[in-house]
Amino acid sequence: MFSEHIIITCDDCGKDLSDLPNAPNESIPCPDCRSLKRTISVNLKKKIHLIQSSVSLKVKDSTGFMSQKMSIRQSHSDKTGLPVTITKEVNRTDPDQTTFHHKIDELDEHGIISKTIHDHTNPNPARHRSSKKD
Repeated sequence: MFSEHIIITCDDCGKDLSDLPNAPNESIPCPDCRSLKRTISVNLKKKIHLIQSSVSLKVKDSTGFMSQKMSIRQSHSDKTGLPVTITKEVNRTDPDQTTFHHKIDELDEHGIISKTIHDHTNPNPARHRSSKKD
């Protein structure tokens, strides 16, 4: 079963609107500043047992543009044979720069990170987004 927590705030003044009836409805103005803009944050928690040790996540903005991508997988070090967690991230939220981050953490016999054996961030100029034609 999922544990779910939803927070709705006014984009302009930051007021927490979570407890108001119809809070996500953008046609009802904020009681403090009368703004119609909302931010909705959803936090889902679930304990899972992975058969395959990899997880990936993509975040798209309102236009469908993929602004962030992350993958985490478990493997074994070629050098030591010890288990490792490999994290790769692509962040395209900055319109001028795309950042790539690659990190490898070595795990001890209990599955706890014992040391980081690789951590590299590579910023690159952002490619121009293609414009969508209707």
